[in-house]
Amino acid sequence: MKLSIIASTVFLIIWLVSALYLPATQAAPPPDVPPQIDDLADLGGRSPVEFLEILKEKKFNQYTIKPIKNWISKKDVLSLLALINSKDACSPVASYYSSYYNTQKSTVGQEALFMLEGFRKGEYPPALNSGISDAGKEALVRWCREQIR
Repeated sequence: MKLSIIASTVFLIIWLVSALYLPATQAAPPPDVPPQIDDLADLGGRSPVEFLEILKEKKFNQYTIKPIKNWISKKDVLSLLALINSKDACSPVASYYSSYYNTQKSTVGQEALFMLEGFRKGEYPPALNSGISDAGKEALVRWCREQIR
């Protein structure tokens, strides 16, 4: 009898501590999670440069996009190349298949490079998250310039 009272008391204490303490220590959900972009229709007919303007608004921490085939075309390349050195802050982009939630801001230049990589691969986003190494930047820019000659 005493053992069951002790066990019940211990259970009650554990339950109270977890009910009162744990919710306060869990991470809050990210603010204003945007709707997922599933296809071109969700982009509202916007061009890549127009979508960069939306990213510049920094309304959401990250945009999640299901890969879209051939959205970025040859006619967009020159406009995107003009933006690759921009340091303007903007929201990053992640593939629908990425498990990483990026809370860091990106730059318009970084996102323009990510779009150019999408042009090269024929799919946007071309990778899980919008990061491209500086080592790959020169080769990507050279390849894009060859495509628009």
